[in-house]
Amino acid sequence: MGTVNTAPLQILILKSDRLYADILRQNVGHAFPRVRTTVAASVAEARELLGRVEFDLFVTGLGEQLGGDALDLVAQCKRAPLQARRVVVLLDRHEYRVLAALRSLPVDGVFDPADDRSEEHTSE
Repeated sequence: MGTVNTAPLQILILKSDRLYADILRQNVGHAFPRVRTTVAASVAEARELLGRVEFDLFVTGLGEQLGGDALDLVAQCKRAPLQARRVVVLLDRHEYRVLAALRSLPVDGVFDPADDRSEEHTSE
């Protein structure tokens, strides 16, 4: 038998809305009791964290209020020197161009709270 990894999951949440980020952090904590969640409020802060820590999951929005190009960060976050094993993008509006761009990026899931079909955008 192999050894069981008991290290806590490392999750990075990039959201400029502190209330929304805190709600996400709490829900992640309920879903994964052994989790270490870090919240970043800007693209620059998330990029710096991704350069220092290997995250099991990177959850990000794409809003302009993040102070940078979140799509560019998503495109790079699975390549060295940035370190994210899985990426989930939270959409706040259903835009065809954004979805088309996300399909070409290393994204593991897309969640649009206004769209019941969000699971159609997840990778298999």
